[in-house]
Amino acid sequence: MIVDAHAHSFPSVRGWLNGKETRSLSYGKVKIGSDYERWFPPSFVNSASPIELLIEYMDWNDISKAIVTQGPMYGFHNDYLVEEQKRHHDRIRIFGILERYTNAQSLDALSNMAQAGMCGLKFELESIISNDTQFRFDSSEVMSVCEQCQASGLSIMVHPVRGEGTEVAIAKVIDTFPRLKIIIAHLGLAPFPGWESKIHLAKRENVFLDCSGLPASFDSDEYPYVQAQGFIKWAVDQVGSEKILWGSDYPALLRWCTYRQTLDIVRSSNVLSDMEKERILGTNAARVFGFL
Repeated sequence: MIVDAHAHSFPSVRGWLNGKETRSLSYGKVKIGSDYERWFPPSFVNSASPIELLIEYMDWNDISKAIVTQGPMYGFHNDYLVEEQKRHHDRIRIFGILERYTNAQSLDALSNMAQAGMCGLKFELESIISNDTQFRFDSSEVMSVCEQCQASGLSIMVHPVRGEGTEVAIAKVIDTFPRLKIIIAHLGLAPFPGWESKIHLAKRENVFLDCSGLPASFDSDEYPYVQAQGFIKWAVDQVGSEKILWGSDYPALLRWCTYRQTLDIVRSSNVLSDMEKERILGTNAARVFGFL
């Protein structure tokens, strides 16, 4: 079984980035405030990522299941994804997202997420802090959210911030809630400064890493992404292969490589053993998210 532990799906882009609205245009382009950028290949005619398209990519590449997560830049699509999980419950599990993490309504929203069968809550720290510079991951309000996640059996996925500093707050959450499963995305934002300290957080029993999105971070590293493979191997040596989950970061990663190529970073690696590959590509995610 191969599990994509980090994919995205949305009916349209309707979010925000750095305080600016984001909206789908066409042919992979997205409006950001008064400007626009290409976020997806031109074949994404409506600049959207419906579940049906993700599943076609999964089938094309022999991916059994996917964890579908969210980000403020794409928008807040809890309702859409809950309905899609009902239709495709044998293929996807979903992470919810909150528009605000520091008000009373957030706890009510968490209850709804748990009742709807979501597997966790996503914290996109880079985006959250860009919109609210006073946000702290270890604030009393966020700690209340994390406490309820632990009580409800929801995991947390954290997209960290580049550089040093946030790992202290993340460590506080980890140590305060030892039964709360925490996945740190994008291999701690390797290779940017501070990524190694985030890797070491996975030495705690309840913490895991996904290695999604690496081709976007290694601009000078072309397929088969030998440098990215080396970073994954370093993480394996530090915390063990049982702590790392493969993910694609579909569909944005299709600007840098094909879906199959991001899978081959692990599957065709010359520095990982067959057992390490098996764990990273699916066994770990199946255990963490209850697919087994």
